Amino acid sequence: MRGSLAQGGDPQGPLEAKVVPLMDTPGKGSPRGSPCLGALVGNTGPVTPSESTQAKDPERRIFIGDIQGCREELERLLETLNIDTARDAVHPVGDLINRGPDSAGVLRILRELGAGGVLGNHDMHALRVRAGTRRSGKRDTLEDLFGAEDGAHLLDWLAARPFVRVWPDLVCVHAGIHPDWNDPLAVLQDLDPLTSHPHTDFATRVRTCDADGARPDEDWPPPGPPFRPWYSYWQEREEETRTVVYGHWASAGLVRKPRVRGLDTGCVWGKRLTAWIAEEDRCVHVDAARVYSASSLPPSDEAN
Repeated sequence: MRGSLAQGGDPQGPLEAKVVPLMDTPGKGSPRGSPCLGALVGNTGPVTPSESTQAKDPERRIFIGDIQGCREELERLLETLNIDTARDAVHPVGDLINRGPDSAGVLRILRELGAGGVLGNHDMHALRVRAGTRRSGKRDTLEDLFGAEDGAHLLDWLAARPFVRVWPDLVCVHAGIHPDWNDPLAVLQDLDPLTSHPHTDFATRVRTCDADGARPDEDWPPPGPPFRPWYSYWQEREEETRTVVYGHWASAGLVRKPRVRGLDTGCVWGKRLTAWIAEEDRCVHVDAARVYSASSLPPSDEAN
């Protein structure tokens, strides 16, 4: 799928819809560094190690489903994948944090890897709670991140993730693509994760919609017509050849359909954490150590 430019590769890496980073909070930065990044100095704003540590023309693009603060499972998955930052580019598909036990640990690992990835609804929620524009929820598990010595730097790094990444053969988004979006990059670029917007809400929350992009009030139980999975409209585009890789829809599990790969396999529910290696069209899984957020399960899965 990826190689030289003549084979459809992109030696300059993906195009990205940029977002506005959070301002650092005085007194919360950490001087600690890492072997990959070196020391962090003062309140210098967002850290973007992907510019220096992410493989520029990777042999493997590895997309990881919703991690949601499950650090132990992320570590085991990366070990199973035998990640090498000289050859691999790692892209979480959003919801890096929240509901699991160690959101700060997940962000530290991904930052040191120089991971790319996109923002999900849980990521936006955390950024807005941190900014004081949204209240924390009863099921949030963000205390470790907000209270960490390096928490402000980690949140700045998170805020620098775009809402969508685009390659000649792939599109990465957290939840889905609107039926009317012919150019998701143009639609989502420069939108602020701290401000609610219909486009970012759709890209990070959609599961089903109608042909005009209207979403049902609830996705559970599964709504009937005129609503159907968002990706069915993408599949109907005869001229479209790119595959969309996404997360967000844990109740659907792993989705492998023409031109779509859904990777949210419910790690935080005690199921699995999944990675998809684009160049091999191959999935790698690790089992969750336990159920972290049973209250998030849909009714049909509560006993599982």
